[in-house]
Amino acid sequence: MPVFDFPRSAPSSPHGMPAGLPCWVRLRERRADGFVEFDLSIGDPMLSAQLILPEAAFEAFCRDNRAQRLSDEQAAQVDVEAQRWRQGQADPGDA
Repeated sequence: MPVFDFPRSAPSSPHGMPAGLPCWVRLRERRADGFVEFDLSIGDPMLSAQLILPEAAFEAFCRDNRAQRLSDEQAAQVDVEAQRWRQGQADPGDA
């Protein structure tokens, strides 16, 4: 059982994304050279790929794929869960 509450389905499937799975982005850095570093998650915010795009392409990517941006609170929850996983701690819902 996850310790955070994220939507587990998307309202509709944009082109290029798996049907019914939500897409999240976590902004890491807006660089001075015009690029945006971000994490992309599909279906589960705990699994992500690190990507980099020019600012305009990032905004278009988010819009076209209906990506939900992780809030600071959600990102902190993901970080806590990732740290617990790295340390081999059981999920509190499994006890």
